[in-house]
Amino acid sequence: MKNPSTYSNYLQELMAKVGIFSLSELSKLSGISEWQLWRLEAGLLPRIEVQLLLKLSQILQISVIEIIEKFYPESLLKDEILKSNYISDQSPNIKQEYLNIQQQLENQKEILENQFQQQTLQILESYLIQFPTVIATIEKKPDLPAKNLIPVIKQIEKLLEKWNIQAIESVGDQVNYNPQIHQLMEGKAEIGDQVKVRYVGYIQGEKLLYRAKVSPI
Repeated sequence: MKNPSTYSNYLQELMAKVGIFSLSELSKLSGISEWQLWRLEAGLLPRIEVQLLLKLSQILQISVIEIIEKFYPESLLKDEILKSNYISDQSPNIKQEYLNIQQQLENQKEILENQFQQQTLQILESYLIQFPTVIATIEKKPDLPAKNLIPVIKQIEKLLEKWNIQAIESVGDQVNYNPQIHQLMEGKAEIGDQVKVRYVGYIQGEKLLYRAKVSPI
């Protein structure tokens, strides 16, 4: 075990690199009590929860693994922490807690990405429903100046593909009416009746986003 003053010097160096010059300031920025920071300076890293080390790593702009290597060199290095079945007797929970945090971060990332997708789809709802019909009209009339917009619109289709969003039917298709995925724009139709697709619908995986709008034939 190194002299505690060594760990204090380590912490002061890391703080200085990000413009922090006191433990009280570091405590306020990280949300970690000064008592826990004193523990770190004293070489008692195994007694500090990994969640707190994660907060500290964000403020000091280094990884949790780097903190462990700096302040607890007797522990295993990154590859060993992640891959080895052996964990030091003095830090039996480091590997599992680290992996738990990694999983939480991945879950949070997925939640935020889904929220972004849903918010974007709400904003683009009118566009998503109408642009396939616009494209179909333009392609039938090549003299229209709007034909130059097709390559731009196709980029939106690539984005939808990346998000696993697929169109329900194509504009102009004649299909059997299914009220689960079709919405009548006018008239009446029974299940199985032939209808014509006026505006496409969308699904994301197994989730229905918008029904395709159809008219009876």
